[in-house]
Amino acid sequence: MFGTLTNPLKSCRHKGGGRADRHAFSLIEMLVVMAVVSLLISILMPSLRSARAKARTTKCASQLDQIGNAFLTYSDEHHEFFPYPINTTSAMVFGGRSGTLAGYNDAAGFGADDRALNEYVGFGASAEPNADVPLFHCPSDVGRGDINTPSTYYRVGSSYAYNSYSPTPVIPTLRGIKYTRVSRPSFTVMAGDHMTHNWLSPGGGHSERLQRWHHPTRVLTNILYVDTHVDLIEMEPTNETDDYTFLPY
Repeated sequence: MFGTLTNPLKSCRHKGGGRADRHAFSLIEMLVVMAVVSLLISILMPSLRSARAKARTTKCASQLDQIGNAFLTYSDEHHEFFPYPINTTSAMVFGGRSGTLAGYNDAAGFGADDRALNEYVGFGASAEPNADVPLFHCPSDVGRGDINTPSTYYRVGSSYAYNSYSPTPVIPTLRGIKYTRVSRPSFTVMAGDHMTHNWLSPGGGHSERLQRWHHPTRVLTNILYVDTHVDLIEMEPTNETDDYTFLPY
């Protein structure tokens, strides 16, 4: 009279297929997802690398700005004179740590306790000779893997060069002169990234002079001027350009 009764739950399970019919990624779908992710990474990575490099360059410039204030404080306390390390002509020993190269280390009189500007950035005669002085380490200064050269900071104690070196006495520098003698403070280099010094001193077999810290092919350099402003410029192998001069007067 009523016909055959069926179990609706059993029928539903049968039609739905149970767990076996749940959707799963096929191999092709997984490969497509992986390809899309790889593409996104390839697009984003250059931008991320560029952003990190720019951040390092900006921090490097900020450190130079602080070093500029140390220069002015030193000058104020020394009758307006710029630092004058009488026992060297090096441009690299005005601040920072003891270097690993002979002539730039504690044995040569250039430990962290002996470098002129360290006293004005929180390090003085009480500092350990081999103490780290992070302000003088530009984060873009990482050495060169292609010639197995460590950072300039660890080799000579500072990533930055002071306008105190001249290949001949007839070319003046800031070394040992008064701040007030500088005729164009906003145009005259006071210090800069290591390339400031080495790019202007070609020869001598120093392949590290080809360093490019802020750009893969161009010699972009943070320059600290005598009036203490900092600019990122492209260096040229000459003492004077439209952007800067090394000549104080």
